[in-house]
Amino acid sequence: MLAKQSDRTVSGFRKTLTNLKRLKELEGKAKTDPQAAAELLLAQMQLGSVSFADAQQRAAALEIVPTELKPQLDQALLDLEFANLMTTSRDKEAYAAANEKLVTLFRAGKRPTGDVARSLCTRLMQHAMQTKDTGLYEEALTSLEKSIGDDKRFTKTIEMFRKQLETLKAGDKK
Repeated sequence: MLAKQSDRTVSGFRKTLTNLKRLKELEGKAKTDPQAAAELLLAQMQLGSVSFADAQQRAAALEIVPTELKPQLDQALLDLEFANLMTTSRDKEAYAAANEKLVTLFRAGKRPTGDVARSLCTRLMQHAMQTKDTGLYEEALTSLEKSIGDDKRFTKTIEMFRKQLETLKAGDKK
């Protein structure tokens, strides 16, 4: 697989095409140029064409991590870690363990970006509803709103989540 297309807009497809062209350029250089190897790994992580375990191993083996790429590499690894945790088995115990790990990372201030952020926040809010954790729900909703920004496509969804928060808060008062 070359890429996982998450942003299904014209600009999203254009960005993926640009990244795929860049990937081809970097593949040839990466064998001899340590900076190109770091850029290649970042491009592959951003395209979703590398697993978390593989990305983690390759990141640790990089000879040189350019200062300007370090924050991007760290964020891409974090996004992959969250995505990996969210795709765990539907087995109840594994799912519950993954939820606890997600909550721990989230409460430690770790935040994924893009679609991973939206998926995480939605999952955390579901978990918070089940566990009656108003604080977690509120924190996840705030993070979701920040992730969405002013994208009007999500207005009704955010309103629904706010109503759920009020319901959860009302349950706390009983």
